[in-house]
Amino acid sequence: MPRRTLVDVNLASIAKEIGISASTVSRALRDQPSVHPATRARIKEVADALGYGAWPKKSNKGQEPHHFMALAQTRRSGSKDGYLAGISKASVALNACILSHHVPAEECEKVLDRAFQPIAMSTGMVEGLVLIHHWPIEVACRLAAKWPTVSIIHHYPNSPIDHIGIDERAGMRLLIEHLQAVGRRRIGFFGYCPTISWASSRYAAYIEALLSRELRFDPDLTVRLGSDEAMSPELLAPGPWADAIVEKSKTSVNAWVCSSESIGYSLLRFLMERGIRVPEQVAITGFHAGMTSHSGLPDLTSINVPDEELGAAAGRRLVYRINHRDESTRSILIPGWFVQGKTTPSKKGV
Repeated sequence: MPRRTLVDVNLASIAKEIGISASTVSRALRDQPSVHPATRARIKEVADALGYGAWPKKSNKGQEPHHFMALAQTRRSGSKDGYLAGISKASVALNACILSHHVPAEECEKVLDRAFQPIAMSTGMVEGLVLIHHWPIEVACRLAAKWPTVSIIHHYPNSPIDHIGIDERAGMRLLIEHLQAVGRRRIGFFGYCPTISWASSRYAAYIEALLSRELRFDPDLTVRLGSDEAMSPELLAPGPWADAIVEKSKTSVNAWVCSSESIGYSLLRFLMERGIRVPEQVAITGFHAGMTSHSGLPDLTSINVPDEELGAAAGRRLVYRINHRDESTRSILIPGWFVQGKTTPSKKGV
């Protein structure tokens, strides 16, 4: 089996070599108990043979490590620990030193001013940036004009910023196929926001998945949110959508696909408080499981995408970008897998 370079090997290439799904490969490499031990051993054998996670082909011995900065725009205290853990884990193989800096949402523009930059940025130590969370497009583009830049989840079209995202088309197909299999055909979408890239792309994937399953797309079953609502890490308070969504849940919708986990839990709590039974009357799905959890609420049916895998992919891509600055920008999509929660019926309970 030929050994490939680091940038050629990903979950999909390992899965193709063995003839299994990329989600199984991801679970095995993270030692999840849901994978049979023999399958896990085979996956790790093939991953090692292909060079997944290996050092770059050119020896780094005696060379100075790459230094790059993970810039996290924060709307609350804390950060995406999973992203940072993935970047840190990948950095060992990449001969890279990872620095991180948190910027409050209202102070994003300050990072363009050397007086407010981390010392590693202002003194020229940093070779590239990983952007975490949504940054204003003007700020992101000005940063990318100076440093090679990779963004996790948020896509900045018509910019030189590489994008590490989720295969939302495949994930949404899994959700719609499940809902159809458990008898839900009137499926609405909660959380469309045209100014947030992932909310728009998941909405487009929802429409495509409906049509591929010969289900009717009705724009009246779309609930739109503002950007602050769409990106809120906290559960939403009832907004202008509240009365309409209760009425639709009682009459014209028997399943809601939500654009994120936080939005899904917001809808779940809201409907339960108004006496609507989930999933008996209406089913609910989230997207990007593991981002958010809320005690006291049933687990959402969702698509699971490990944050560590996204972070590791961002680290690998940034080192490649530093060494290949003239290459056109890329979007690298990480596959997820279906997670059955308590907010949709199981096939046994159809």
